[in-house]
Amino acid sequence: ESVRRDYRTGICVASAAISETVADIMMCPFEMLKVQIQTTSSTSHKNFPSEFLPALSRMMQHRKEYNFPFGPIFPLWARQVPGTIINFFVFESTASMM
Repeated sequence: ESVRRDYRTGICVASAAISETVADIMMCPFEMLKVQIQTTSSTSHKNFPSEFLPALSRMMQHRKEYNFPFGPIFPLWARQVPGTIINFFVFESTASMM
């Protein structure tokens, strides 16, 4: 019991970071595809498909051009992991005070 209490914050932070990292690896290709579809009208790729399967096919065919599927993984981690750690920490802290 005392070990769990002593390391609660570290366990919370580590579990948040690990879960978000794994989730981002799974989500990155779809996030990249979503952003490309949403920004098609404002980018130089005017002929990019606006539907999921044709867009996925285009991204797969031109992997190097789009850095697909994990080109933006580090910026995604920089945005997502700290926020998830803070969310987990605040939730656990609030729950323990109640």
